[in-house]
Amino acid sequence: AKRAGRESKYEVKVLTSNEESDNHLCSLLQSHSVSFFRGDLENVLNRYVSAFTDYSDTTIIVRLTADNIFPDSAFIKSVIDQFIDQRLEYLCANGRGSGLPYGVSLEVTTLEKLREAAKSTTSHFDQEHVTPYVRRKYGDTYYKFNAKKELGCLRCTIDSFDDYVRMTSLLSGFGDPVTATTNDLIDALSIK
Repeated sequence: AKRAGRESKYEVKVLTSNEESDNHLCSLLQSHSVSFFRGDLENVLNRYVSAFTDYSDTTIIVRLTADNIFPDSAFIKSVIDQFIDQRLEYLCANGRGSGLPYGVSLEVTTLEKLREAAKSTTSHFDQEHVTPYVRRKYGDTYYKFNAKKELGCLRCTIDSFDDYVRMTSLLSGFGDPVTATTNDLIDALSIK
């Protein structure tokens, strides 16, 4: 959240569940002055829609997941810029499709599309994974990362304890991981 909100005009909000098991996370977020919203554990799509009830349909929503720590505000801005410039309904920056390491991922759409999905789908899969309905209806477009080489074979997501140890080791090479750019982290990952 701190990396995503660094040097950014965008509002960052962590969307977590209203389950007791997330109380500690919310306490931690509060202590670091990170805005959060608590909603349904199973219906994450509804959590998104509920978190932004007072926002207009044209609001651009960027979905980042907690297991993907590389995206920073500059990278997010470049993806949003492509989304706007190409007048897209949905844009995904992710792995091989974008020429990025697995784990440098985010999705961009509008609140209108998420509201439409929430009203139109009853699929548990759609509700849990937020954007499948939008992707089916409006298509998959992948952000094209301007890299000199294909990076999709690299991995930087945190899905296991081993991933956590690897990413902690990589981040320890930076004085302040919050200020390291996505490109800096990708370069460090490429060397390892």
